[in-house]
Amino acid sequence: MGQCFRIITPVYNAESWIENCITSVKNQTHQEFTQVIVDDCSTDDTVARAREIIGADERFHVVVKKQRMGTVHSHKLGVETLPCDGEDVIVHLDGDDWFSGDTSLEKVNQVYESTGCWLTYGSYTTSTGETSVARKYTNSPRQAVIDGWPFSHLRTFKRHLWDLLTEDNFRSKGGHPYTAAADVVIFVPILEKIGYDKVRFIEDPLVIYNLSHGNNEHKTNLSEQVRNALDVINK
Repeated sequence: MGQCFRIITPVYNAESWIENCITSVKNQTHQEFTQVIVDDCSTDDTVARAREIIGADERFHVVVKKQRMGTVHSHKLGVETLPCDGEDVIVHLDGDDWFSGDTSLEKVNQVYESTGCWLTYGSYTTSTGETSVARKYTNSPRQAVIDGWPFSHLRTFKRHLWDLLTEDNFRSKGGHPYTAAADVVIFVPILEKIGYDKVRFIEDPLVIYNLSHGNNEHKTNLSEQVRNALDVINK
């Protein structure tokens, strides 16, 4: 059976791509998973489309937020919504992205099973055919923000690592909730606590990162991403 994956999918105005996302999960050869789609107050038909594609499949859940609060909050809400065992594996898959093949989860499962790791990160291919800048990295997690963030898609980690985070990790030095750069917000404090012995880099691209979506965070909220990331490493 292997690992049980808990897939957290933040989404905002992605009605044109949510089918790709959900279908790519349904088609995985490794079928031990649940997926929660956390909608951040979409103004299009993302939620209706998601529910249509899900149908009666009880492994999928949709959470609709009442207030737009950004991707960090969506990740947090998603993790805390799904019932999880400490050994379950949290997976981050945005609602406008999708798995690159039917064996993406199986490949991650094999890494967990063969190495006993607690956390993985890896490579992606963009919707326009470009490759990611992900790479193996063992320097300071804070320095990684300066060197060029290497901890890219597909990011996964054991649920028990989530318990290492405190509410302070989700707030800026000024006490404001982070709204962007969820990968830095979550991964920097976890990596600082566990080091790299239980971390594995998966070189094979496992995700298609969608560059055609006009609402991509790096297009619409890059300044906030940078501001949040720098705040994290300067706290």
